[in-house]
Amino acid sequence: MALNWTVLAPDGAGPLPLPEEKIFSSYEPVRLEFESGNGYPGAGGTSILVKRGKLYVTSHRLVYCAATFLDAATNAARSAETAASSSSGTTAPAPQACSSFQSLSMPLRSLHDTRLHDPWFGTKFVEMVVEPVSGGGLHIPGTAKFYFDQGGASEMYAVFSAILQRDRPDVVLTAPHRVPADEPLPLYSRPPSSGAHAAPQPPAPGADELPPSYTAPPDGASAPVSDSKRPIE
Repeated sequence: MALNWTVLAPDGAGPLPLPEEKIFSSYEPVRLEFESGNGYPGAGGTSILVKRGKLYVTSHRLVYCAATFLDAATNAARSAETAASSSSGTTAPAPQACSSFQSLSMPLRSLHDTRLHDPWFGTKFVEMVVEPVSGGGLHIPGTAKFYFDQGGASEMYAVFSAILQRDRPDVVLTAPHRVPADEPLPLYSRPPSSGAHAAPQPPAPGADELPPSYTAPPDGASAPVSDSKRPIE
């Protein structure tokens, strides 16, 4: 995960796509809670709380941008366009500065243990463990929670899971799908025999059938005692 690394498109409407990257969906407003190392800076930890932002799901990563970051970029783009098209030569007003937090860029290979939470009371949210990347500004793994205040959590989780399951080298090999706890296990199939003809297996005895190679004692007689169970004289 990289902190404040995201480069926005020239119009400020969203992240600038990486080479061969495709943006599949976006969601807003989304709240972010991120914490690593119990939020203690002395241990390399970080604590981030953003009340409003936009989450993008792409073929390569998840990108979260604070609303203040997007608004400032959009205003700057509009101001530049106004200044370029203005014939009066007046100076356009400076764009409003955004907060210190701008964005989180999370490559798919750095995400695991993703879960969708649907509490009885409260907002649905998606939780995941995020590993740091080299030069990303974070030093230890952390937990990110994305709260979808106006819906979209289930859709985002479905889209994100589908991307991880795609038969693509940059997704499947580096970000394997984790089976959720409530998802049934795949059916087991018997592996094929290595020989040309496998020996037939005897049918399993029924509930009222005796095991193979066993003869019931006659009526009134007791079963023979094996040597291992015979009392020592």
